[in-house]
Amino acid sequence: MKKIVQKSWLFLFVAVLALGMIGAVEAANEVTTTSGASIVLPSDGSSYTLSTNTTVQSFTVNNSSIDFIVEANSVIYLTSSDRKNFTVNNSQCGTSLVCGASASNIYISCSSAVTQHTITLTPSGTCSSQNGGGSSSSSGSSSSPAITPSATPVIVTPVIPAMPAVAPAAPSTTVAPSASVTAPAPSTSVQPASVVEFSHPESAVQIKGLTSPVFQQGSRLKFSFEFKNENTKTIPVKVTRQLLDGNGKVVKSSVLSTNLKANKILKKNATETISKTLSPGDYIVVIKIVNSKTKELLEENGFKITVEKLKKKYFVLAEETPIATAIAFDQAVWNKIKTNIVLPANFKFKYSFTNNTEQKQTVRMVRELIGPNEKVISKSSGKWVMTPGEKDSLTPTQAVAGNLTAGAYIVKISALDWKTKEILAENQFGFVVELK
Repeated sequence: MKKIVQKSWLFLFVAVLALGMIGAVEAANEVTTTSGASIVLPSDGSSYTLSTNTTVQSFTVNNSSIDFIVEANSVIYLTSSDRKNFTVNNSQCGTSLVCGASASNIYISCSSAVTQHTITLTPSGTCSSQNGGGSSSSSGSSSSPAITPSATPVIVTPVIPAMPAVAPAAPSTTVAPSASVTAPAPSTSVQPASVVEFSHPESAVQIKGLTSPVFQQGSRLKFSFEFKNENTKTIPVKVTRQLLDGNGKVVKSSVLSTNLKANKILKKNATETISKTLSPGDYIVVIKIVNSKTKELLEENGFKITVEKLKKKYFVLAEETPIATAIAFDQAVWNKIKTNIVLPANFKFKYSFTNNTEQKQTVRMVRELIGPNEKVISKSSGKWVMTPGEKDSLTPTQAVAGNLTAGAYIVKISALDWKTKEILAENQFGFVVELK
């Protein structure tokens, strides 16, 4: 064998009108609720309002949950007058749960980089709010504007059970079957959205993009905030952002001064590095907007975070090698891989590819590391020229960087025809990065 190494909205606005629609709401393109919709779950008769401005590919009402097929720039805004809590199987889009005195609201916003996938919302129990105020939680990086649900929703009667999504037609070429992903399940399985407590939920200072209410020492807190000048004149403002400890003592502070024109919005992205020396416990981030000329406090908002002691990241390999295809992994080398070790880490594995045809093949062998968000983190490839029946192997070193986030990862090996790019064979295995 000769080896040569190489490196290498559409919007369809569909109004959910008062037509007594039966079944799941679906469309070939995107669904945008322009007049809102009311959803009733058969399992317990609980009702939910799907707000205006909700934009998704489609949604399906099941017996006790709701499936939304989302893609880039999708938005979901759902209100429960029963103050339900929600479990969300979402890792790509920003998620916020606000628990108010009379209702709970869940908001999900997907960025332009999000790929199409299904988000399932499962209501349960009753959410908890503290001091009679609202609360919110977030994951991902998207922001959540304030949206008022429609006052006259439409009842959507679900079909049970929900029909599964139709899989795309298989390519005409013959592809060796891919072995099942054998990544061990992360210890942090899907849980109800964590609650972030806002000090002034109705404040004109809108806080968005929170990734989590819990942070480790040394990690970064990222969010954004907005404030609109509703006056008819330009006003000089001073924006103060502070981090307070449990006793109200200022731990960190920053100040911004600017002139804000009439009806203009001040938008700022904030990044706070949680010091490794900061004691574990509860803290409050406070944002104050003051008229720097009159000293009048215009608006204030904030939220509570919890700082945890720094945890280490561990590499945990799948327990068994995948079932062999034309691409197979060497069991003896696999058994020597050290698992459950602290990052950063490197490990070697050996795989082989067999030319099972009667023709000479020029093959592009591709190795990819795929992250929890299904995006390719790293990729390498090589050119293999193989005679009929030839079997050749390679023993690469796979790096597991220390900056990888917790979650499940896939190492995927693909053999492609060099000219046509047809997939000749695939195989893959998984590992997990865990916090301990």
